[in-house]
Amino acid sequence: MSTRVTTTLITSASYVADELAAEFGALPPAFLPVGHNRLYDLQAAILGEGVHLTLPASFDLPAADAERLAALGVAVLRVPDGLRLGQSVLYALEVIGETGPVRILHGDTVIHDLPAGDNVLAMGDAPEAYAWGKVPEVSNTDGEEDGEVLAGYFAFADGVEFRRALAMTQGDFVGAINHYDAVRPLARHKVASWLDCGHLQTYYRSRCAMRIQRSFNDLSITYSVVEKRSSDRVKLAAEANWFESIPTPLRLYTPAFLGGGADGYAIEYLPVPTLHEMFVFGALGAGVWRKVIESSFAFMRAARDAGAKANGPKVIRQLTVDKTEARLDQFLSAAGIAPDTTWRYRGRALPSLVEIARHTASLIDMDSSVTLGIMHGDLCFTNMFYDFRTQRIKVIDPRGTIDGRNQTVLGDSRYDMAKLNHSIVGAYDFILAGRYACDGFASRDMGIDFPRDSSFERVNALAGEFDLDGLRLTDPQITAITIHLFLSMLPLHADRPERQQAFVANALRLFAERIDA
Repeated sequence: MSTRVTTTLITSASYVADELAAEFGALPPAFLPVGHNRLYDLQAAILGEGVHLTLPASFDLPAADAERLAALGVAVLRVPDGLRLGQSVLYALEVIGETGPVRILHGDTVIHDLPAGDNVLAMGDAPEAYAWGKVPEVSNTDGEEDGEVLAGYFAFADGVEFRRALAMTQGDFVGAINHYDAVRPLARHKVASWLDCGHLQTYYRSRCAMRIQRSFNDLSITYSVVEKRSSDRVKLAAEANWFESIPTPLRLYTPAFLGGGADGYAIEYLPVPTLHEMFVFGALGAGVWRKVIESSFAFMRAARDAGAKANGPKVIRQLTVDKTEARLDQFLSAAGIAPDTTWRYRGRALPSLVEIARHTASLIDMDSSVTLGIMHGDLCFTNMFYDFRTQRIKVIDPRGTIDGRNQTVLGDSRYDMAKLNHSIVGAYDFILAGRYACDGFASRDMGIDFPRDSSFERVNALAGEFDLDGLRLTDPQITAITIHLFLSMLPLHADRPERQQAFVANALRLFAERIDA
């Protein structure tokens, strides 16, 4: 007796609603970002093997996503644009050709407690403000109550009957469920972990439960408040002091500070995208990105103008040369690499990492006081949000200290520029998300590539348009500080050797292409 093959579909053959497209570009729902991943990463992990993902025929699938889906064992199935959901599902099932059981998860949905059984539908409480498909009203309700709606997961034991229902209702997916249910009654199962990402409001509410956190932070997130705690009380106290001490004009660029305590502080939850998500996973045009970078420079300019020069010009030396030297020695020692080891980048001979650090340090004006003022200190895309309504960035996780001990809001704007450059030209966010190809570490002849069908080149083309006191992100001095950032963070990622190798390759790339060109 042959075993019937279950067909599993993630339905993502249309594009997100306009409200979401305005913030991320024209993406299929399963491609919406969640931290360092897309929704399909979570969905594939929940559904297991044998998953088919439907996509619009017109969607230009990025190479990095094609590779990721293949690694996950997810088969991509192209569906003609413009079909109704039921028509799209029927088309996909006809292409796949199996006649056994069918499982369907909508592409904008994550459910961790999927219902067991092969003839069941998931239901949940209706989120506010939107219209939802209603649970069919039949006798086997298993506790069904008013206000419960279809939650986006379905299992049909009789694949042939389900196809017949789709054909008879001419693409009306909910109608097909009702028709099938009348013939093969579906068990109802109330799910507790339904996360819907199909609308702007529900997407940001769902992200509260799916935030990616760094291990040393303990975040408690609701749709109103983010509470941040850590065993590193000195660090968090410095962050809290920064929020509490910055002048009023800069508060336009931060979430509301809600107070601090002995072990942490609280800020307003922001239902807006991070620049990290927009950059790595979005599909936005140059016009949007120009406004984002313009707002970033407006923040740095306001911070420079609002701060005193009390820290003196030695700030940049503390943040670059002094820190890099110690941390680079730590990395080389742990990796068993001699300090005078020379490197190559794509076959081109380069100095040792120690010599690169020394040479780039010589390009930094250690005596300048022009850019001294208030400094954020970690102005990279992971710590920046963009509010499309006000067209203004919002920043979180400030440094709040220079030496790791004494609290201060002051610093050097060049460091913030380099942190921003660290994301834009340095592609730090693509490395965090694992979207790069790197080789040659063992042979000391390295290369690194980033997705070309992404925002990387589009945003890089804008990097030189804006300046702060005549300095641009593309200037050698800012590039030099950026290289120091990559070299100084090497020992901080000892648990991720592949990431350390990417940082080395990136430092070599920036030096070869922008300093020693």
